[in-house]
Amino acid sequence: MRKEKDEEAGFSPYDIFENLKKNNLDPSIFDTIDERDFPKAPNFLEFAIGPSFLNTLILPKQVEIGTKLYCDWCPRCSKPGYIDNLFDQSVGNIKDNIMFLEFGVCPKCGVNRFELMSSKEIIFRNELVGVAGQRSGKTKLVGLIAAYTNHRFLKIPSPIRTFNQTSGDILSGTFSALSLDHAYRNLWKAFKGFIDGSPWFQNYHRFIKGEEKRLGVELFHELKTSIMYGHKQLLWNATGSQDRKMRGDTRIFAAIDELGWMISDDSKLELQNMNADAIYTALSNSLTTMRTKFKQIWGRGNFDIPPIIMANISSPSSVKDKIMRLAKEAKKNDRILAVQGATWTWNSDYTYESLREEMAHIDELTFQRDFGAEPPLASHPYLSEPRLVDKIAIGESLNVICNTYIEKDFQGDSYRSAKLLCPKPEKMIPRLVSFDLGSMKNSLAVCLFSLTPELKPKLDFAFVVRPEKNIRANIAKFFEDFTVPLVTNFAVKHAIFDRWQSLDQIERLKSMGVTAQVHSLTYKEMDSIRGAIISQSIIIPKLQFPMEKYVKEYVDDVLHLDAITLLGIQLLTVRDTGHKMAKPLLGDDDVFRAFALGATKLADPKIKEEYVKYAMPTKTGHTVAHLGSVRIRSTGGGGNFGLTGNIEGDNGRQLAAVRSRRRC
Repeated sequence: MRKEKDEEAGFSPYDIFENLKKNNLDPSIFDTIDERDFPKAPNFLEFAIGPSFLNTLILPKQVEIGTKLYCDWCPRCSKPGYIDNLFDQSVGNIKDNIMFLEFGVCPKCGVNRFELMSSKEIIFRNELVGVAGQRSGKTKLVGLIAAYTNHRFLKIPSPIRTFNQTSGDILSGTFSALSLDHAYRNLWKAFKGFIDGSPWFQNYHRFIKGEEKRLGVELFHELKTSIMYGHKQLLWNATGSQDRKMRGDTRIFAAIDELGWMISDDSKLELQNMNADAIYTALSNSLTTMRTKFKQIWGRGNFDIPPIIMANISSPSSVKDKIMRLAKEAKKNDRILAVQGATWTWNSDYTYESLREEMAHIDELTFQRDFGAEPPLASHPYLSEPRLVDKIAIGESLNVICNTYIEKDFQGDSYRSAKLLCPKPEKMIPRLVSFDLGSMKNSLAVCLFSLTPELKPKLDFAFVVRPEKNIRANIAKFFEDFTVPLVTNFAVKHAIFDRWQSLDQIERLKSMGVTAQVHSLTYKEMDSIRGAIISQSIIIPKLQFPMEKYVKEYVDDVLHLDAITLLGIQLLTVRDTGHKMAKPLLGDDDVFRAFALGATKLADPKIKEEYVKYAMPTKTGHTVAHLGSVRIRSTGGGGNFGLTGNIEGDNGRQLAAVRSRRRC
C-alpha cells in the first residue's frame, strides 16, 4: 500500500512526453496505432447497455438524463413528452417511444444534431446539476457520464489536434471531493467500476498494452486514483478539494462529490478551506479552454464531437447550498441541465413508504432532505419548522416610524442610518433594548422588549439597518437619531450591547438613567431561547403571512423583508454546529442575535424581577404601572364592614387614600 501511494504521488503524466523528447521520438508514431476494430457507441444508451461496450444495467431516469445531456434523441420521431417522465419503463418500451440518434443522426428521418439544435428542438448542454435523494443512483450516473466521455475522446484519433490544442497539453477528467479519499471511494470507484467491468475498455487496454511493446513507448499508465492514456494525451484522476493543481489543468470533464454538503461561506474563499464556490469555480474555469475550442470546431459537418461536461449530482443540505444555487441558476442559463427528484421518483426499487419505514428513526424534515431532495432553509438549523415561528408571532407591534437615509460624512464617504419617530410616546411600561452592532459587512439590528402580564418576554418591535457595498452603517448617527429618541419616548430601563465597541454609548445611556451593559451570548443561552420559542414562552409581533410563505419565496435577496420577517428567516437559517450558533450560508444573523441577546437578559432573574413588579394584570387583562404599596385596615362592625387605607410610594410618601364601605 505504501509503495502504491508513493507511486501515486510521484507520477506525472508529463513525464511520458518528456521521455519522448529525450529519446528523440516523434509523437506522430501514435498515428500508427490502428484502433478501427474498437467500435464507437452510437449514443449514450447503447454505450451503457450494449454487450460490446459497458454491458451494464441502467435506470430509466439515468437514460433520460444522459440522453438529454448529450442531445442523443430526435424529438421529431419520438413520442412527445415521453422522455420527460422515465421511471420504471423497460428498455424495450423506451426504445419504442424514443428515437435515439446514431452518431448524431436520426436513423428514421435523417435529421442531425446540428439541425435539431439550430431549430431549437433540442438544447445544447454542457453542465449537469442534479439534486437527488440518497440511493437514487446519482453516483452511478456520474460514473456513467464520465465513462461515456472517456469513450468518446478515446475514439477521436488525436483529441489534441481535433480541438486545436498545443501539442504538449494534457487533457484531464477530474473527480473532486472534500478529500482525495472521498473522491476515490465515491466518484472514482463508480467510474473505475464501469471501466474495469466493460468489455470495450478491457479489450482496448489490452490492445494498447500490446502497442506499447511494439512501439517501445509507455501508452497506458494506471494507478489507484488515475488512468493515463499517453497516446491520446488524456488523464483521468481523483483529487481532494485542497489540490492547487485544480486551477491549472486543461479539462474535458469535471465532477464534484456531494457539492451540496461542502462549506459555502463568503469568508472562506480559498481552496484550502474546502469552499464549495472556490472549488466549483476552479474546476469550471479549467473547462473554459476546451469549451471555447468546442464552439470553434462544432458545426454542420462536425456535430458528433463530445461536449465538455461538468456533472454534479448531490443531495441537498439547505436551500442556500451550492447545488441548490446552481439549480436556480439553470433557470437563467440554458447550458445547464438541472434535474431534481426524490429517491422514489428516480429509482423504482424504492417507494416512499418502504424508505420511510426503514428510516423511521429520523424525523420527517431530515428524511425529506436526505431522500426527498427537499432541503430545509439551513443544515442543522436553529429552528427546523416554520410553524414554530408562527406560534409565537401573536403580539402587536409598537406604533413607531423608522426612516432609513443615506448621507455623506465630512470625508465624502456615504453612510446609512435611521431616524425614529414616535407618534405616541409610551412611558408607563418598562422596556429593555438590545443591539447587535455592525458597520461594514453586518447589519445594525435593534430589538425592544417588554414583559407580558403572563411574565413572558415580548418583542415589541425590531429594526435593522443594512449596509451596502461601500456604504457602511453609521453607528454614531444611529445612536443620535434612533437610540436617543427611543430612550426618550419609552421607559427603557436596560440597554444590552453585544460588543465592547459600545462603551461610549453605554456611558451616555447611563447618564440618561438607563442601566447599560455589554453581554456576550453563550451557546447555552441561545439554546435556552430556542426552548422558550418551542414552548411558546416568548412572543414576537404578528407576521403579514405565515412563515411557510416566506420560506418558499426565500431567495438570495431578502432586502424587501421587514425586520420581524427577517428575524423569522434567521431563526430558521442560523446553523447549530453543536458548540456554537453559526451564521446562515450567505446570510446574516444580526436580528437573531439582537433578539436572543434581549430575550436572554430579560429572562435573567435579577433583571426580570425589576420588570415583574411593574406588571400588574387586571381582570380586564390590562397592565397598569406600579405606584407603590397599599396598606389597608378593616373598619365597621355588626352587619357593616369596610376597607380604608393609603397608597404609598416605595419611598413611604402617601400618594392617595382609599375608602371603601359596604352595607349588608
